[in-house]
Amino acid sequence: MKYCIALLLTTLHISVFASDSLKVSPSDSLKTRKELVYYCLQMEKEAGFEVEEQNYKLLDSILSMAEKRINPKDTVAKDYPKNIMKEIHDILDEVGIIGDYDQSDPYKNLLSYSLKTRKFDCDKFSFIFLAIAERLNLPMYGVLLPSHMAVEWADKKRRFYWETTDKSEHSRDTYISRFSLNKYHFTNKMYLSRMSPEEMKLCFLYNRGLTFFMLDKYEEAEKDLDSAKTLRGIYPFIYDMKVICKSRRIIRKANIELLLDPTNDSLRIQRAIALLDLKGSFNNSKAIEDMNYILQLHPDNEEAHLWRGVAYLNSFILNGKFTKSNPYYKKALADLNYVLSKDAKNFNAHYYKSILNRWARNYTLALENIDMALKIDSNEKALVEKGNLYYNQQQFDESVKCYNEALRINGKCYDAIQCRGFAKLELEKRDEAAEDFFQAYYNGVMPYEYFKKYTLIRTDY
Repeated sequence: MKYCIALLLTTLHISVFASDSLKVSPSDSLKTRKELVYYCLQMEKEAGFEVEEQNYKLLDSILSMAEKRINPKDTVAKDYPKNIMKEIHDILDEVGIIGDYDQSDPYKNLLSYSLKTRKFDCDKFSFIFLAIAERLNLPMYGVLLPSHMAVEWADKKRRFYWETTDKSEHSRDTYISRFSLNKYHFTNKMYLSRMSPEEMKLCFLYNRGLTFFMLDKYEEAEKDLDSAKTLRGIYPFIYDMKVICKSRRIIRKANIELLLDPTNDSLRIQRAIALLDLKGSFNNSKAIEDMNYILQLHPDNEEAHLWRGVAYLNSFILNGKFTKSNPYYKKALADLNYVLSKDAKNFNAHYYKSILNRWARNYTLALENIDMALKIDSNEKALVEKGNLYYNQQQFDESVKCYNEALRINGKCYDAIQCRGFAKLELEKRDEAAEDFFQAYYNGVMPYEYFKKYTLIRTDY
């Protein structure tokens, strides 16, 4: 939720902050600390983060200044709502708040830390605007956009969006253009819809989870992110982080236990699988190292051969030379064939051989491999792979049939939905393809940049 543009901080503002900003007595503030931002601070405090009394006092001061300087009943004044927005910015300037988008600091997502450093990004600015709206009963609401947050003013006479990072009014159309939104972004009120108080709490929870994630506290991060996943528009960004949390948690646990018992094959295999889930050439190489260690001691370990074969398959794909002469192809094939020589009904070996041969454009062999896998277990995973085989051979109708069959087994197989979208795009069924892409994106399978690329841009909604 960033994209923040720095606000200017003047010497005058600093001097005003030093002399006037914290003139709210504790007894007064305790009576009025009912806004959601105080709930946010309490959440951070309960999670063990440092929340100082100065954080509360700064909020008290900002809200007190707003009460004194903003008259919510003066609705007949010229530019009434915009003047209120500008007055809030003036208050924030005076107490020394500036805009800062640098996310390298892992604590930056915490409201308490942002108050301490007085460096805000888009959501912290929005939180303060909404706290003032709560205190003064103003018709202002938080709205989400991809990796961004803004506020909406909506009374009986006026409705507009306010960009808290650059102090400017925005229309619906300007945001649609800026973020390349299309009609699917508005399905389930995903973006530019007013956030409820409960959704604001989920937003706080997401920020706390993101902080834990950046601090490598994966168990805590996974818990917070899982709780926040129902927040509209956030899940696509949570999905990958949850996968990373789970994998890194497994790796960390295995690292510690393998120091005590380096010959534990099961732990090494668990670590290798987690490394493969993280993807990338470095993690792939580490997974191969783990399997090599096992096979040096136990050359007949079928599971180690299987996962080393999968790692070599990944290396083959990353290498980009899709021929049978590629050394990675030969190594992957050798490991997978070894597994099948010991267990001809090993589903995973047949399944990964199909992927290997599909990438090597050995489509006949790949089809034989996947049909063998389907005889062992006719699951959605194998049906998606068979659909991919047909897709690669430009048999798009057949590929759609396979994806549909996978979805009859598991209606939430979003890999099948995404792949079906590409097949429908080739069949020039663009609206149906876009619907599939939305489902894949909304549920965390399709990256946002791909979703923007493969869906039509429209502003007539």
